[in-house]
Amino acid sequence: MIKVILLLKKADGLSRGAFYDWWINKHAPHVCEDQAPHLKRYQICTRDGDWADLPTGIAVDDAEWDGVAACTFADEAGYRAVYDRKLATTSETVKYVKEIKRIVAHEYEIDIATGHAVRV
Repeated sequence: MIKVILLLKKADGLSRGAFYDWWINKHAPHVCEDQAPHLKRYQICTRDGDWADLPTGIAVDDAEWDGVAACTFADEAGYRAVYDRKLATTSETVKYVKEIKRIVAHEYEIDIATGHAVRV
């Protein structure tokens, strides 16, 4: 499996609620349609809670990134089918997203009982 991890920062002047609404309800369906059948899983993680009271948490307003997306592809061929072509950056994306950082990685599943890793 190949996983693309994306760190996203919302556009200045945009509320987190408006950003998450666009990302989950408008952008995500477009990504799924555009990257099918190669995209096998698409996850979005938002920072719409205040975790300042957790032992390792930080206040939402102190977070550098507003959310994380993870796009999973079965293999390199599926990944290349999507990323070897020019991906369109729509004017809507530019309106909602100030910055994106992308990491391409292999996924390892860790057996909780043994601590052993298996590359997925």
